[in-house]
Order: sequence, then structure tokens, then C-alpha cells
Amino acid sequence: MSILIRVEKVDPVEIQLILPDISKVLGKLLGLVFDPELTAGDRFEMRETLSVTYRLEPGNTDDLIGIAVKEEQAVVSVSTTPQQKFVYVSPDGWRTPLEYALAAAVVIALAEYSDSEISDSALAFTKVFSQSANDFAQRLQANKIFYNINEAADEFFVHLAMMSKP
Repeated sequence: MSILIRVEKVDPVEIQLILPDISKVLGKLLGLVFDPELTAGDRFEMRETLSVTYRLEPGNTDDLIGIAVKEEQAVVSVSTTPQQKFVYVSPDGWRTPLEYALAAAVVIALAEYSDSEISDSALAFTKVFSQSANDFAQRLQANKIFYNINEAADEFFVHLAMMSKP
């Protein structure tokens, strides 16, 4: 099953400018003592990084890019369409626990940047369909400190599983 999280009404943004924000959110969500290093590129050719001026322009362009954690098996798809000012994010690379945390960090950072709502229509992350970036982050944030990104991601994934139980 494909999981898509949507950010409503996203303002155009240069990817290289938002990557540090995504990194900070990811570090905070996972309770890490560091901010992970991220990269953005063509979704299916991650070796090809995007230019520093590459803009994500929901409502104007049809984009499909990847955001990845360097040196880890974690990449998420970030897509837009010319018809709507939405951004869709999916943890669809290897489907590792780290990808789910990265997807959450991407939508939180984009929603904060645009002062927008996050829609989790599959209720895969929280049991709330639409919410602010702050509410989404509070529901997912770690309550432990980690030095290892994969241990932190595993704990994050366990937390997601516990929240999805009826």
C-alpha cells in the first residue's frame, strides 16, 4: 500500500533552502543529538543532485524529486502537480523506519514554511486527518535521546505502530 502525506497550499521554495529545516525537524523528531545530513536529487537517479536554485513550485510544475538521508537507506518521494498547490510526500524507497521519519520531517518543514495544514488521509502517522505542522510534530516527537539514527528510527516506527492500534 502506498502512503501519501499531503501538505496543503505550499509556497514555492528552493529545495536547498528548506533542506536544513527538514534536517533540524528530523533530528528533533527522532530525539537525535545531531541533525542528519540530507540531499535532494532526481527521485530515481539520486546520484544526480538538484541545482542549488532548484525550486519546488506546487501549482505551476509537475515535479518528482527525492530527499534522502546521506549514507543511509532512506529516500522519500516529493511530488507536485500543476493543477494544485499541494505537495505529496511518500516513504517509498526501501520502506525503512527512517524513511517514515524522513517523510514526516519533510511535511512538517514544508507546512511550517508555508503556514499550511498536513493531511494524513491514510491515518498512517496519526489518527488525525488534517492538522497543523506543530500538532503533527508533537504527536510524533521522540521522548528519548539517541546517538544512532537507525536506533532512533526504529523507536519512531514502534511509536507509529502503537499509535495506529485501535
